[in-house]
Amino acid sequence: MKQFKRMIKGEILKKVEKEVRMTRIRRFIDTHRLFFFISKLVLISYLLLFTLTYLNTATGAVFTESYTVVSNIHAEAEEEVIVEENEPEEEKDMEEEQRIGEVKEKIQKK
Repeated sequence: MKQFKRMIKGEILKKVEKEVRMTRIRRFIDTHRLFFFISKLVLISYLLLFTLTYLNTATGAVFTESYTVVSNIHAEAEEEVIVEENEPEEEKDMEEEQRIGEVKEKIQKK
């Protein structure tokens, strides 16, 4: 029973010590608000400065190997079949009918 009471007293003392410490920290923060605000601003500005300089600096990559390509590229004009876009509708219809007829014949043969 005595050990149990000692354990309870020990836990209560630990809780009281935590509360005292927390109130000390809170009181310190409350009394030094300007200090914490300025320190946060300084920290943010340093981080921003570091980030901007890191993003704007050149890379350290060095390319040591180089290849020279010896070849010629040329283009020739090939004959192209020019299809008139303004074909009469009758010719288009006739071509479609011929294609449909060919497909039907292939199906009937199978």
